[in-house]
Amino acid sequence: NKIIKSALEKADQEGLKQDCLSKKKIDLLKKIKTETRHLIKAQLKVRDVVTIQSAARRYLDRKKIEKLLHDKEEFRRISQMKNLYIRLLKEERNYVNKLTKLINRFLQPLRSRLSSGKEIVQIADFSYIFCNVEVILQEHQSHVRKLESLKDNWPYINGIGKIYLSMLPSFNNYSVYVSNYKNSADTINRLKNEKGGKFSNFLEDTYQKYNDRQ
Repeated sequence: NKIIKSALEKADQEGLKQDCLSKKKIDLLKKIKTETRHLIKAQLKVRDVVTIQSAARRYLDRKKIEKLLHDKEEFRRISQMKNLYIRLLKEERNYVNKLTKLINRFLQPLRSRLSSGKEIVQIADFSYIFCNVEVILQEHQSHVRKLESLKDNWPYINGIGKIYLSMLPSFNNYSVYVSNYKNSADTINRLKNEKGGKFSNFLEDTYQKYNDRQ
């Protein structure tokens, strides 16, 4: 903004040499000058609005804190809700992190080998092992985003129950996963004991690569 203002002021001071410019070019320069000034004014207004909004949020936050300090029962309730919220959010993030590791470290490499014709497991075994974990991960990523959005009204945390109720339709995905769990475990054990050890070698290489067995 400062650079644009400086350029405009310099242009005003020096003036346009109309005898060296066509009328069309002069009109274009005037239009650019006018639109630039309008843009600067608009940016200044946006800055002022943001400043006012920030001050209003700070004021409202102070009021919330003052209310809590003078109402012990409310303070106790809010503290309990805050602790519950922090624990739930931590658990959800950990779960998403573990599913992400499973998909990035195991599912995707095995799928890539399938598509390249250098498969380590057959497509039927692949389906049994991983079932619908990608769908479950997407559900929980959405769940985490919803929980994180509750921080906008901190220290008041409202709406946790509604978020969990909104997850009810996705429980069918867990039914599918649980129903397939024995097939998944049996398939993994069978592949680990197969002659040739392609699957076992893949697992060991992956564990060593990431230096853990999580």
